[in-house]
Amino acid sequence: MSNKGKDKTMARKTYLLVTADVEITYTSGKTMKLTMLDIPCVWDWDEMERERAEYWCVFKEIGDNWTNYKWFTILSWSSTPNPIYKKHNEKNREQLIKKEN
Repeated sequence: MSNKGKDKTMARKTYLLVTADVEITYTSGKTMKLTMLDIPCVWDWDEMERERAEYWCVFKEIGDNWTNYKWFTILSWSSTPNPIYKKHNEKNREQLIKKEN
């Protein structure tokens, strides 16, 4: 879904920090489970569901920054609002509530 033609008065994004449990197998054959913390994520409400955005941010973080792995799997993930963008996230929520009422 595209933002074209949508009301631009509402930013319709939430800034998140994602935590994920990942199992990764290195090229050496060694397998490890690890927890990744504070992966920045922007959830654009008009583009995809929150869970999909969170998953994609973890996938992209590994793909962009790790080079010595053979494969990986994301076992679980969760997110919280990014405190740096607290005012933006709260404004979005207020606008959404007003629009629904």
